[in-house]
Amino acid sequence: MTEEQNRVRASVLECMRRHASTVHVIALMDEDDGFLSTTATSVTLTTMDPPTMLVCLNGNTRVGAAINRIETFSINTLAADQVAVAAACAGGLDHGKRLAAADWRFDEDDIPYLASAQSSLRCKIVNIVGSGTHHVVFGEVVSARYQADVAPLMYLNRAYGHFFPSAAHELSNHVIGW
Repeated sequence: MTEEQNRVRASVLECMRRHASTVHVIALMDEDDGFLSTTATSVTLTTMDPPTMLVCLNGNTRVGAAINRIETFSINTLAADQVAVAAACAGGLDHGKRLAAADWRFDEDDIPYLASAQSSLRCKIVNIVGSGTHHVVFGEVVSARYQADVAPLMYLNRAYGHFFPSAAHELSNHVIGW
């Protein structure tokens, strides 16, 4: 990398520290490696017709390599009290130990999902696009599970935390007419 590219990269990293993200764990079963999981914050809904999610995964990881060999994966949105799960799946534990670190279950097709997650989406891969070191994975949602409460784990400024609505939230509901 040139000095200018390094400067831009460092600035982008500083900018991203200011982007709050919901914390998810991507989980899958791979014929070669078995259960694999990774923490991800680059996850978003791209369309509702049909419901399709976008997930960015580092192609230089075991999950990034396996995503090209599988058809289905799950996106598990973590609850605010699941920091240990996020840390384990972010590399705090070897892949072989991550299954025992949380209440993972398997659906009728052997796709893993986190039973205590805020939500779990089962996705069928419809497209994978390479972008730099990462794979941009598009998955059509084929099933969804969710908890009644809404208390996701968030990531901001290199730290895990919670979301608290501002006092202005109530005012904005009246002003905008929601």
